[in-house]
Amino acid sequence: HICRIEMIEIRNLVEFDILLPISASDHEDEWLFDNHQLKRLQSAIRLRRDLELNYQGIALVLQLMQEIEELRSINDIYQKHYLK
Repeated sequence: HICRIEMIEIRNLVEFDILLPISASDHEDEWLFDNHQLKRLQSAIRLRRDLELNYQGIALVLQLMQEIEELRSINDIYQKHYLK
């Protein structure tokens, strides 16, 4: 168990490219995840539990959330440099 969830859930999240182990092992008991992936895991768990999203839906929502975060960062840079 990781974060009190079943290994099958972790396996499914990896299979749908929602989580990316930092280790290249094919053996799931040897998978390691960095802090960014653990945050994605927490978000994925909440999306599955609270919104009952399937894995494709979770992947889409997390991708859109990442794009929004990147756009906000670009906007912050733009405002600091061009809107003084």
